Amino acid sequence: MLTAYTSFGKNHLHFETIDSTNTFAQNLLSKSSPMDGTVISADFQTHGKGQFDRKWLSNAGENLSFSIILYPTFLVPTEQFYLSMMVAVSVSEAIDQLTGLKTLIKWPNDIYLGHHKLAGMLIVNQMMGMKWSAAVVGIGLNVNQLVFDPLLTNPTSLALASQKSFNLSIVLQSLLKRMEDDYNHVLKTRDFTRLSSMYQQKMLGWRQEVKFQKINETTIQSGTILGIDELGKLLIGQNSEVTGFVNGEIKLIF
Repeated sequence: MLTAYTSFGKNHLHFETIDSTNTFAQNLLSKSSPMDGTVISADFQTHGKGQFDRKWLSNAGENLSFSIILYPTFLVPTEQFYLSMMVAVSVSEAIDQLTGLKTLIKWPNDIYLGHHKLAGMLIVNQMMGMKWSAAVVGIGLNVNQLVFDPLLTNPTSLALASQKSFNLSIVLQSLLKRMEDDYNHVLKTRDFTRLSSMYQQKMLGWRQEVKFQKINETTIQSGTILGIDELGKLLIGQNSEVTGFVNGEIKLIF
């Protein structure tokens, strides 16, 4: 039996300035039980967060920075990556449909245009014993920004790629609608085979030889990206061997 339908953004809290939408969402969860699909967005984050405690740098009022509170209790903790997979596919395909661009997913869940980063995600999962109690899905999408901090090595935006500006509200609603549909009709129905296929076809470098480097090592290796396993490990083939790597274990070099 399926859980109740989840509406993304029916409850929407928007701020001009906030420290971090993810931090706000986690604090909200610690004090209350917000509606499933609650969205927290901001024009500017003073302490935007990326993966591995990296900062997410974004100009005020030019991009999308938002977090979604979800209760994916229909999944078990070992199925965490399917949520990440679904969000990445939904965001990528929503952008493609809205703009006509061709985005790809750089494992595990960054959205790229060519070899330039367009969007990043940070998902914080909350567990209660052996059960998944809640998740905060944070998303940053570069929309109208044209000039980026020189510390960022490969950023791009929808405006740079399309040579036109976008209405942030329309872009946000497009993303939320696609995520809502996929969350309810793909993830909740446990259609993992279809989801994995959608994800792999969107993967940057899938079935191609790529270079990679293990964290804290200087040697650059090469191998073929074969896909992912059910835990979200990146599968790389080298000669006749296949190795699975967890997020943060290697750096892909394109």
